[in-house]
Formats: sequence, structure tokens, C-alpha cells
Amino acid sequence: MCMEIFRKIIMAIRNISRPGQEVQHGDYIEEDLVGGGTFSRYHWSPPEVPEPTSAEDIAERDRQLIEDAREWRDLELVKTDNMAQIPDWPDRDKYIAYRTKLRDWPSTSDFPATRPELG
Repeated sequence: MCMEIFRKIIMAIRNISRPGQEVQHGDYIEEDLVGGGTFSRYHWSPPEVPEPTSAEDIAERDRQLIEDAREWRDLELVKTDNMAQIPDWPDRDKYIAYRTKLRDWPSTSDFPATRPELG
């Protein structure tokens, strides 16, 4: 849901890390917003992880999943920071509740399997 909202307010995306190339995980990007202004951030996308076969591979996969989940959560908190601070932002209460879910998520049994959702 949150990404749907962002797609509606983003006009263009530029890859700052690798100009002219397709955006990949870890690239620093700049987004032009509808109505003016820009938003700069690191792009996050889940990496493809092969199915582990050994106990060591399983432990490494789990460590990577936790790291990726925390990275995604931190990015979501950054993206929704202004929305939660502006008193007249539409649906502000939903963003505040979403941010609370994001902060609490690592201490739940759903972490890192089920991400919190806006709404």
C-alpha cells in the first residue's frame, strides 16, 4: 500500500550511483515528485537467495534475511518520517500506526517473514 502511494507521487527516478543504468539493490537514487521537489534514497530490493543445503548455509540465509528486513524497515521509516510529522498530512494516523508496527516488528514472532503494512 505504501509503495502504491509513492508510485502515484513519483514522476521520474534517476540512478545517481550508476547514471543511465537500471536501478538495482543498493543504488543511490533521486526521485522527482509530482508538484515539485525530489526525494533521494538508497534503493532496496530483496536479493535472490538460493535454497540452502547445509546448516551453515541455513544460518547464513537467516542472518541475511534479518539484515535485509531491518534495512527495508529502516527505509520505510525514513520514507514515512515527514508524513508522520506534518499534522495535516492525509491519513496521518495510519502512518503513525504503521511506523509503530515497523519499530515493533523485530521483536515479534512475524519477524522477518511478514512485513507490516500501511492501513
